[in-house]
Amino acid sequence: MKVKKFLQSLCLCVGISGAGIIAPAFSNSPPPDEEFKPWLDLCRNRIICAGGQKIAERVGNGKNVSCTFYVKKGGAPGDLAISSSSGDKEIDQAAIDSLNKAAPFPECTISPTDRSILVIFDKSISLYHYQARLH
Repeated sequence: MKVKKFLQSLCLCVGISGAGIIAPAFSNSPPPDEEFKPWLDLCRNRIICAGGQKIAERVGNGKNVSCTFYVKKGGAPGDLAISSSSGDKEIDQAAIDSLNKAAPFPECTISPTDRSILVIFDKSISLYHYQARLH
């Protein structure tokens, strides 16, 4: 019975304050994706200059190849891997090679320090930041 009353008062507290005692859990949320756009654009330009556009054009016809990696201190790609194959080993390897050639990637000054990137070699070479590593 005491547990039931406690849960009822907890629900009332959360309901009255909007977020209540669970607000601290949300304060550690990652920054919104749009904050990473300038940094991702710099990374994308390096990939294009390293031959990424040619790879995107080779894939074509609704297919693509995607890679994931994180940016190590100093700009080198870490844990670089194919996350979705094009079905052509030569194109997949060319994607990996272009990302290695694009290094060093620029430093991102936004906290937290996790700098994981998903690169999709499609018509526009799409880049996305995601949090997958714990430091």
